[in-house]
Amino acid sequence: MKKITILVLLVLLQIRFFPVLGYESVTSATQTATNYLEVRPGSNKSNTTLTLSQLNSYFLTVKNTVSTAKQKMYDIDGPALDARILTVENALNGVTTTMFNNNFAYYYGLYEELFSIYGATIDSRVVDGRGMWHRPYERNLTEVQTTLQEMQDMGMNMLYVETFWLGRLIYDSNVPGTFQHAFTLGEGYGSYGSNLLLAFVEEGKKYGIEVHAWVENFFVGYGTSYLDSPVLAANPDWASINFDYSIPQRSEVNYLFMDPANPETRRYLKDIYAEIASTMEVSTIHLDYIRYPVAKSTTSTSPTTNLDTGYSTYAEAEFKNLYGYTGDLRTLVTTNSTIAAQWKTYKKNIISDFVAGVYYTVKNVNPEVGLSTAIFGNVESAINEKMQDWASWAEDGLIEIITPMSYYQSSLTVGSETLRLTNLVGNNAFSYAGLAPTYMGYNEYLNTTQIQAALYNNAQGTAFFASQFYMLSRNDYSASEKAYALEVQKVLTDGIFRKSAIRPHENPELVVDAIIDDMLSKIDRIYIPRNGLTEANALAVIDILQDVKDMVITNKTELEAVIASLQAFSPTAYASGATRDRILEDRNYLIKVLTLQVERMTLDETIDISVNPDPDTVEEPVVLNAPSNLRISNGSLLWDSVDHALRYELVATKNGVDQVINVSSTSYHLINLTQGDYTFKVRAIGDSFFYETSVYSNSITHSIVATKLATPTNLTVTNGIVTFDSVEGALGYLLVVDFSDFELSTTSFNLASFNLAPGTYTITVKAVGNGNAILDSDVSAPYYYVIEAEKTAEELLLEEILANEMKELIFALLKGQGE
Repeated sequence: MKKITILVLLVLLQIRFFPVLGYESVTSATQTATNYLEVRPGSNKSNTTLTLSQLNSYFLTVKNTVSTAKQKMYDIDGPALDARILTVENALNGVTTTMFNNNFAYYYGLYEELFSIYGATIDSRVVDGRGMWHRPYERNLTEVQTTLQEMQDMGMNMLYVETFWLGRLIYDSNVPGTFQHAFTLGEGYGSYGSNLLLAFVEEGKKYGIEVHAWVENFFVGYGTSYLDSPVLAANPDWASINFDYSIPQRSEVNYLFMDPANPETRRYLKDIYAEIASTMEVSTIHLDYIRYPVAKSTTSTSPTTNLDTGYSTYAEAEFKNLYGYTGDLRTLVTTNSTIAAQWKTYKKNIISDFVAGVYYTVKNVNPEVGLSTAIFGNVESAINEKMQDWASWAEDGLIEIITPMSYYQSSLTVGSETLRLTNLVGNNAFSYAGLAPTYMGYNEYLNTTQIQAALYNNAQGTAFFASQFYMLSRNDYSASEKAYALEVQKVLTDGIFRKSAIRPHENPELVVDAIIDDMLSKIDRIYIPRNGLTEANALAVIDILQDVKDMVITNKTELEAVIASLQAFSPTAYASGATRDRILEDRNYLIKVLTLQVERMTLDETIDISVNPDPDTVEEPVVLNAPSNLRISNGSLLWDSVDHALRYELVATKNGVDQVINVSSTSYHLINLTQGDYTFKVRAIGDSFFYETSVYSNSITHSIVATKLATPTNLTVTNGIVTFDSVEGALGYLLVVDFSDFELSTTSFNLASFNLAPGTYTITVKAVGNGNAILDSDVSAPYYYVIEAEKTAEELLLEEILANEMKELIFALLKGQGE
């Protein structure tokens, strides 16, 4: 019994502590070496200029890598790599710095040759997800076939065909209100008509290319107006509204989004996905832009800096109904931290419920079609800025394939990010790392090191963004673009994709056959000839593997039996050292892939698809109660509040004429009406989604008598400033200075700034009412304001002289009379 226990523990330890994948990690030396690779032609990126020292250093690194790969029994062409290494070594022998600088292009070519050799030392898997995102351009069936052939030639086995973008589809949909891309309506696609997606799906089968329908969900256009999106132009009320009431996005400049909260937009999308899943054999609906637009500074009260979004009429109504709030939503969110957090939670739940609703919709029409999605790694940022809680979707088992977008230059960063995300996803989904070194403008050989980093860190495959940088066949590409694409393809097919591969989520029997056949081939080609296995042990291992391969897999129980058989197989009993490690790695990888398949089966069996988690119909709205207890008090009409009312509509009828007044509170000051006899009635206004407007209340009558304001008094001017006494109830004052009118809100006015000419000015003032029940006062008694001309120094001197002369004259006259 003790021996059995020890054996079981050894098996478990082998699974736990030996790598699942047959890959070495990307070393810091190789990562540093990539910095010297020249960037893609036309790229805005830069690289470090290669030196002879770096070339010699990396030569030694790669030479050692080849030697190590042979020692570790990796499936490589050792003699060919040795010959290539020798060629480079001879070319570098005796090279001086001057020679290097004078023939830089030649020696740089040797540097890229080292990366090519390096790629050929990395194991090439036979079960490996290899995908490409592809925005279609094909106008006829021949071009579709050319694209698929090119994908097959470069080792791809999955194609994420962009199916719904900028609000248009690539096929002729029967869903009302859909639009089709014009380029698909020309020549047609043979028997597939104008259905480009169907052409890709069916033709893809012939090339071993599995097609996924890549859809952009709520992102439906680009431009400065909602009219730039065909969907929003036809349905303006579907638009996502920003905090500042605009529609084009500001964080993602001029992106046009549908409102995720609106049930009609969600139903529209789910109808499209149901149509795709039920009429075309796509592998998954690949969800992109499965989120709100990017939101920032969401609690700022300034429309300029607040970049929040989602403020549609429906969303406001639903949120306030859900949480029991009243008032303006923007004010609530920006002034109350609790409500701001609830607003984010509400939008996050909208997206998560929609994903669950798409799963429910798709699985009900075709259980064979799953969901996949591309996600960025920062979960906190995804939730806070995009309301995208993708981690919960994976945890709930809604997503079959997740492509974490590890878009970085550093292969080490790609590796660490991939590991973090694959650990987070666990066995709930297949993880195919999204890579974009070519799209980002880096050298073609970064594809090698980034694939290596992703696979070493537990990804079951990779997906590349995007096809335009990997294809030769597009007629609109320049010669340099095509030359670069050829180089990228050669990097893949000469290196890490040199073996063809099937997908890890493929039929489990095919997965078992592919990996075990590859293991058997390596026993025959590598392990026996190089004395890694004795003939007897090799036969024993072959028998075990063949027995596993012969096991039938038609259901989950049988698949679990295969896993159990693999776990019971201990390579340590038959081999040691590198041979044991390689067999163990292959076995563990096969167990990992099959375990993922079991978990996916379990999740799909467990998730309830009998109840729609995202209802896209609104229940019949509740009719609000009519306002009651209408009464007059202190010159105001009052009534009791009505729960869930957005506002109130007051109808004031005078002489048979109705005046309709919108009121936000439960009172209205009657001085705003003209004098006369009135009949009043009020109704509560609902949001029209959850609460319908009420009937009118009982009527009440009232006579409004106008009041004339008192005339302002104590009108005066002091030092150029007009003042007068205030009048109770006045809304303002009309000051008249001669023939100029001045509307005032205070009881003073400065005339000094007008530089009035000397003269006499007549000033009057009257108190101003509201033109209704408050009448203007009479005009005050006039005040005469005299401005005397100021005399110059010469005039003052002349006056003084004249005065003195007058004095002398009078004195002389008086003196003469005295004599």
